[in-house]
Amino acid sequence: MKQLKNIIFISSSLLLLSIFVIYYLLTNYNLDSKKVEAQKLEGIISKKESKLFEKGETIFIDDCKVCHVMKYRGHNFLNDIFKRVDSSYFKLYITKQDSLIKSDDKYAIETKKNFGNNGMIHSFKYNNEEIKALLDYLK
Repeated sequence: MKQLKNIIFISSSLLLLSIFVIYYLLTNYNLDSKKVEAQKLEGIISKKESKLFEKGETIFIDDCKVCHVMKYRGHNFLNDIFKRVDSSYFKLYITKQDSLIKSDDKYAIETKKNFGNNGMIHSFKYNNEEIKALLDYLK
């Protein structure tokens, strides 16, 4: 009988310890993820305050918003664009999309098809500073 009481006591203690450890891990994980979220938001806010970002946003509103929704708002083909293409290709695409299509570039052709083969072609005449600003805004 005494052995049974000891087994029950040890089992109960292990169960309580396990619950405490799980609770501790969950609450600490949650705090860490909140810190990461806060750091990301701080980065976005400080980036939004930069002159380069503002210039990129102005370019986007003037030239891109007609077809693409604003950054951080709903579906936008440009979300995560730099996970699909690098900056140098993006620069080429927005300034010479017609040349890419004529040279049978698969990505340019596929993108055009995904947008219903509409008549819009990206052939903007941006200088290097404007492109850098637009890239800063979109990243």
